[in-house]
Amino acid sequence: ILTMIVSAPLIASAEVSNVLIDFENYNIGQYPSVFKNFSNGSGLSNQKVMEVDYGSTKTKAFRIISGSNRESAHYMDLQDEPMTSLVLTANIKPLSNGKLGELSLNSGLTNTSLLPKLIFDNGKLYATDKDSTNSLKEVGVFQKDNWYNVILSVNLVANTYDLHIDGVLKAQNLKIDDVDPDKVFLMTYKGTTNEMYF
Repeated sequence: ILTMIVSAPLIASAEVSNVLIDFENYNIGQYPSVFKNFSNGSGLSNQKVMEVDYGSTKTKAFRIISGSNRESAHYMDLQDEPMTSLVLTANIKPLSNGKLGELSLNSGLTNTSLLPKLIFDNGKLYATDKDSTNSLKEVGVFQKDNWYNVILSVNLVANTYDLHIDGVLKAQNLKIDDVDPDKVFLMTYKGTTNEMYF
């Protein structure tokens, strides 16, 4: 379950572009066409929309699952117009407590620029930050089988972002490189138990 709000520079004809990505309009078992496969983990047929529990209701979510020696990574292109800010909202359910996976913004497919990223790693949550040791800041904890509402609010003029988890500000003004993202990535790291719902 993923939502994005992208704002363009303020000019006479500027509009705020709201991009809502959910999986309700996809058939169960289908690969969501708004995403592209970068690495298919345990096989492309396992990366699919599923009906899952979300509290006391059911919803559709994109399930990604890695293979023992291959990560599962999928990306969605962002708009081509210049942006001044971007708000990315995702509901994420980790299905194990190990070194699991991430939600990230990227520039290109192989660019190594430091951009917003939330990492699920051995029960802890880390966010990228140029001012922190190893460019990572611990921002919280997670438990498997719980849903987490994640909001990355990115200021592309100041090159910073804020992170909210379940409505709580976990980190503010995290520093990133002066590079505009053009892709959203969903990834689980290689390992037989690495599975997440988005």
